[in-house]
Amino acid sequence: MNSTLTRNLTAVDDRYLNDQELRSLEEYMQSHALRLKTYQLIQTHADEVVLKTLRKMTAVYAKMLQQHGQICKRDITDIMRYISLCILKHDEHAFYEEFVLWMDTMMKAFKRKDAAHAAYTHLRGVVEETFPADSARMINVYVDQLIEVMNRS
Repeated sequence: MNSTLTRNLTAVDDRYLNDQELRSLEEYMQSHALRLKTYQLIQTHADEVVLKTLRKMTAVYAKMLQQHGQICKRDITDIMRYISLCILKHDEHAFYEEFVLWMDTMMKAFKRKDAAHAAYTHLRGVVEETFPADSARMINVYVDQLIEVMNRS
């Protein structure tokens, strides 16, 4: 369950949920089937998506991938797992706060923001090629957060 919804449900003590709080619950419930389907699709296709993404990166980052390919594979795999979990929870805010900002810090520290930006841009394209349009849109909301942060200096 997303952090906003969880906060709303725990905040009610001696009252009913207001319309805005109910809207959050309604959105969560209405999108459940698609989120579950998308989670399962990611689970099934993650390895394929990661390998396609890495292949697309080799044109520009061949040397880096030779040296650090297994780390890149692990990182993109972890990103796919975390995205799938946040999709299931319907929690874009937590993804940004708990993961994107941390990833930005790590990529700055290792001076790999350019490579990360390229990886996420390729990942976005592979997601669009691999998944049904509704699931791809849902996944790429999260990928776009990563791309945007890696684009900042």
